[in-house]
Amino acid sequence: MKMISDDIPGYTFGAAEIPVSPVSLQDLDRLIATVGLTDDDWRYLRMAGEVLTGQTQEIVKHWRNGIIAGIPHLARHTRTPEGVVIPEYQARSNLRFEQWILDTCLRITRCGRSTRCWILTMCGRFSLTITATPDGPPLIPS
Repeated sequence: MKMISDDIPGYTFGAAEIPVSPVSLQDLDRLIATVGLTDDDWRYLRMAGEVLTGQTQEIVKHWRNGIIAGIPHLARHTRTPEGVVIPEYQARSNLRFEQWILDTCLRITRCGRSTRCWILTMCGRFSLTITATPDGPPLIPS
């Protein structure tokens, strides 16, 4: 798996202390059917990950400065109550954000659809890994 850095503060994917998911594979299959994901969608996600590798820092910079900064209810989470940007927070969370971009696109190839292992990532705060294989990783990184 491609990693943005060897040390990403707060990035816990694969950590033993992450609890097993309460979501069943049947529930996940229903969700995938509901949103209409196809084999082409998984293929295009992988292609996007390859294209975006090496560009994540610029994407996150644009997202933080060009989009989030202009939405007050989002911008407040990266600032002090007085509105001052917290550079330490941004530096740490930007690495997670960059890794989330790659995970969203490329983690599916690590598990592979044929093993019935899926990654579902929403809003950068919730990543769900479910596996039906006995030696697969049963975890929910946050």
